[in-house]
Amino acid sequence: MGRTLPGGARSTVLTGLKGNTRYKVKLYASVGGKNSPALTAVARTEAKPKLGRLSVSKITQSNFTLTWKTVAGHFDGFVIRVSDREMLNDPLELTPPGDKRNLTVSGLVDATAYDVQMYGVSHGRRTPPVSTRTRTGTM
Repeated sequence: MGRTLPGGARSTVLTGLKGNTRYKVKLYASVGGKNSPALTAVARTEAKPKLGRLSVSKITQSNFTLTWKTVAGHFDGFVIRVSDREMLNDPLELTPPGDKRNLTVSGLVDATAYDVQMYGVSHGRRTPPVSTRTRTGTM
């Protein structure tokens, strides 16, 4: 892949690269059809962000704790959507920061089945979602 830049350019963004891949970049100056000796740099792209297992624990009548793993990559944050299976209540949407790996969801209705869907956000893009189901305890 080659790219021609204007003489005043001091940076550029390369797109369409594979995640977790080593690249060798060569930069030449071209004047009058002749190239200068190359400046060379080696860089590795970040691993493509991927979520691991999402699990539920510490279930009570009105809350539960979610815990999740990340398999690879950097995360700016997460989006967690909690909805009751009967769709009787408005879904909750929670947005924990990228360094968090657990969250207690509270204010839930007792003896209710819930679907939980979660995806990660990295550099403005969403990962494929992971999901689980659970049920709050009874009074």
